[in-house]
Amino acid sequence: MRNNVPVKLLWTGGWDSSYRLLEIVLEEKKEVQPYYIIFKKRWSSKMELKTMQEIKNALIQKHPQSRELIHNTVVVREEEIIEDETVKDLYYKLKKKCNLGNQYKTIACFAKQYKLMRLELGFTKYRLNLLKKYIKNHDLVSVNELDRTVTPESMYEFFKYFNFPLLHYSKSEMAVIANNKGWKPILDKTWICHKPIFGKYPCGGCNPCIQTANDEFTKHRIPLISRLIGPKIKKIYNSRYFMRMRKTSLTEKKKIL
Repeated sequence: MRNNVPVKLLWTGGWDSSYRLLEIVLEEKKEVQPYYIIFKKRWSSKMELKTMQEIKNALIQKHPQSRELIHNTVVVREEEIIEDETVKDLYYKLKKKCNLGNQYKTIACFAKQYKLMRLELGFTKYRLNLLKKYIKNHDLVSVNELDRTVTPESMYEFFKYFNFPLLHYSKSEMAVIANNKGWKPILDKTWICHKPIFGKYPCGGCNPCIQTANDEFTKHRIPLISRLIGPKIKKIYNSRYFMRMRKTSLTEKKKIL
C-alpha cells in the first residue's frame, strides 16, 4: 500500500533538489509535493520554472508510472511570504556563525507561514559540518531531523521545519549514482545559475555556478568562458567601488520616488 502522505520538497530545478525528486519517485516510490519560491532578486526564475516542467515531462515520458506520484508544483511569490520577526532574529544569529544565504530566511518564513513540517532542503555534504553533530542518525544516509536534545535553541528553532536527506552526498557522489541508475540524461536538464546571462546562459560567478564548476563531475555544465571570467566579474561587482555606486544609485532612486 502506498503512503498517501506526499514528501514535501523544495524544488528549484537545480541538480540537488531534482536528484532528490528522482530518488523519491523512482527509488522510494512515494508521492512528492514540490514547492517553489519566486525570489524578487533572482533572475533565473523563468528558466527554473521552465526547467522543472521539462524535467517532469522527461521523467513521465521515460517512467509513465511517475505521473501519478508527482503533484503539481505549488508556486509562491516572495511578496506573499510574511517576514516573521522571530525567524529573522534567529537567521541573523546563525549568519554570524556560518555562511547562510539570505534566501534561507525567506524559506524558513515560508515554511512557518504555511505550517510545513519536514520540508526537504537540498543541503549536501558541504553543509555537513554545520549540522552533523545535531542530527539524529547522522551516520545513516536517510531523511535527517535535528535532535532537539543536543541542538542549540536558535539553530533548532530556525531549522525545525526542515529535513536534510542529501546531507551525506557530494555532487560528485550523486553524479556517480545518477549515472549508474540511468538518471543522467534527466539531471543534465537541471538549471544551475541564479543570474543567467541574457536570461539563458550560466554566468559562472554566482555560488551555484562556482560550486558546479569546481566539481570534476559537473563542471562541464558551465561553459568554459563563464568558468574563466565569471568569478572575476563577480569580484569586480562586489568590490567597494561598485558597492558604493550601487548604494548611491539606490539613494538617488529613493529621492526620485
